[in-house]
Amino acid sequence: MYIKRSCLETVGLFDVEKFGKGYGEENDFSCRAYKKGWRNVLACGVFVWHKGNVSFGDSHNTRKQQALDTLRHLHPEYDALIQEHLLADPAREYRILADIRRWKSLPLPKILFITHNRGGGTERHCHETAEFLHQDAIFFSVKPVHAEKIVFEAYSSSEFAKMFFNLAKDRDSDLFSKLIQEIGINLVHIHHFLGVPKQLLRLAKEINVPQYFTAHDYYPLCPKITLTGSNNRYCNELGEAQCRECLKTHPIPEEQDIITWRITSKEIIDNCDVVITPNKDVAIRYQKYFGCQSEIIPHIDLAKTKLPPVQLSEPNKKLKVGIIGALSPIKGADLLESVADIAFKNNSAIEFCLFGYAYRQLKKLPNLSITGKYDEEDLQSLISNWKPDIFWFPALWPETYSYTLSEALKTGLPIVATNIGAINQRLEGRPYSWVLPFESEPVVWLNWFVEFSLGRKIYIQKEISQSTTKDPESFYKVEYFKKVTFLDKENNKDIHLSIDEIKLTRKPSANLKEKIKQKILFLLIKLRGSFLLRKIVKHIPMSWQRHIKSKLIG
Repeated sequence: MYIKRSCLETVGLFDVEKFGKGYGEENDFSCRAYKKGWRNVLACGVFVWHKGNVSFGDSHNTRKQQALDTLRHLHPEYDALIQEHLLADPAREYRILADIRRWKSLPLPKILFITHNRGGGTERHCHETAEFLHQDAIFFSVKPVHAEKIVFEAYSSSEFAKMFFNLAKDRDSDLFSKLIQEIGINLVHIHHFLGVPKQLLRLAKEINVPQYFTAHDYYPLCPKITLTGSNNRYCNELGEAQCRECLKTHPIPEEQDIITWRITSKEIIDNCDVVITPNKDVAIRYQKYFGCQSEIIPHIDLAKTKLPPVQLSEPNKKLKVGIIGALSPIKGADLLESVADIAFKNNSAIEFCLFGYAYRQLKKLPNLSITGKYDEEDLQSLISNWKPDIFWFPALWPETYSYTLSEALKTGLPIVATNIGAINQRLEGRPYSWVLPFESEPVVWLNWFVEFSLGRKIYIQKEISQSTTKDPESFYKVEYFKKVTFLDKENNKDIHLSIDEIKLTRKPSANLKEKIKQKILFLLIKLRGSFLLRKIVKHIPMSWQRHIKSKLIG
C-alpha cells in the first residue's frame, strides 16, 4: 500500500486508538481519504503475494469481526461501496491476463473438462478429480449457460477466473479458440454433453489433442437419462419400439428419433481415446449400445478412506432404518412413504429416517422423520446421533455410482438395496448386505424389515463376480496421463489475448431476476449498516450471512 505524503498530512495516520494492532485500520484510512477527495487506485502492473491469517494466529476471526463492527459504525456506507466494487470488478481483465500467463508458463498438463450445468454427482466427481490431481495438472471446465452461450472457468478451489462466450457469434468463437490455444490445452475430457454446443464436442480434434469420456449416467443412450418409464421404474430396456413409445411423452430435442440419437452419441464416444465407466454394470450397457471397451474406474471419493468392518448392531426394541439423499420418484421417495405408512398402520416396531429430503412433501407419519437438506460435512454426525441399525437404498433405476452409498459404507452398518445398477454391484461380497428385486411392492419390503428386526437375518456371502475394475488412485496418477502429449510451445508463443479482448468475455448483463436479487442484496447491506440493526446482525453467524450473500450473488 503506497500513500502520498500530502495525503497523510491531510487525512492523518492510521487510527491506532480505534483499531489497535490488527485489522481494519487501512480500510478506515482509505474511507477517510476518499471522503476528503483522494482516490484509491489499483496498480494492475504489480503483483503482491499475501499469505493470509498468519499475523495473529487463532485470534484472527475475532479481530476481523471487531474491525468490521468498528468500520460499519464509522463508515455505514462501507459495505455498499465494497459490494459495488465487487460487482464492477474493474481489475478483472488484468487479473485474468495474469492468470493466463501463469497457466501458460506452468510445466503441467492443461486439462479441459466439458460438462453440463446441473451440478450433482457429475460436478462432484469433476471437482474431486481436479483436487486429487492438483499437483499433477491444471484443470479448466466449460459448461453451457444457455443455447450457444458457455462459461469457461479455472477448475480449482484456489482459482477464480471466469469467462463467458457466445459461440453463435464468430467473434466469441474465435476468442474462445484463441484462449484454448494460448493456454495450451493438452487433453479434453468430456464428462457430459447435455446442453453442450456441438462445437465443443469437436474441440479435441480441432486442436489435435486426446479426448476422454466418463459415463456418469445413461444420457447418451436414453434422452430421459435414467432408463425409466412413465411409472418411474427401470424400463428393462425392451427395445427401440419401447423407446419410441416413451419418447412420445418425452420428445428428443430437434425431433430426433432414438436411432439417430444413439448414432450421434456413438460418434462422440468413438472419437474418444479413453472411455471411463465407474462400474461393470455401466460398462456392459455402454458396450452393448456403442460397442466401446471402457476402463472400469470407481470414483475416487473413497480412495483414501479405510472402511470399518461390517457388523450387526445389538437388537433394539425398534428397528431404525436410515435412507440417505435427495429422493426423487426414481430414487424411491414414494416407495419409502408407502412402506412407512403401512408399517405405522400395522404397528410395526420400525422407524425410518430420511437423511435429506424428497421431491415433494411426504406424508407426516410418527415413524418417519426427515432431516431436510444437510451440509455434507454434517451427515456423519446426523447419522451418529440418530443411530440407525441398517441403511436402505430403494432406487428404482440402475444408478451408475451413488455417493450416498459411499457415505453408508463409511459407517460399517448393514445395507439393503434393490438388485439393479451400481449399488447392487458395489455391495457384492460385502458382509451383511442384501438386495431385493426392484419390482418388490411396499408390503414385501416391510415384511423383509420385520424379519430382519426379529432375526437380524443370517448373511450368506455372495460370490464376487470377476471384475476388471482398476484402482482409481493408480489409474488417475499414472494411466490417466499416458496419452497426454505436450504441445510445441513454439506454436502458441505468439498468441496473446489483449485486455480489450478479455473485456468481451465478461458475464452478460444481468436479467430482471438477477437485478432484483442485486437490489435485495444492496438493501440488506444498507440495513446491516444501520444503527438500529447493527447490534442484531452481530448475533447472526457469519456463515449464514455469507450463505445468503452467495445465493443473491449467484
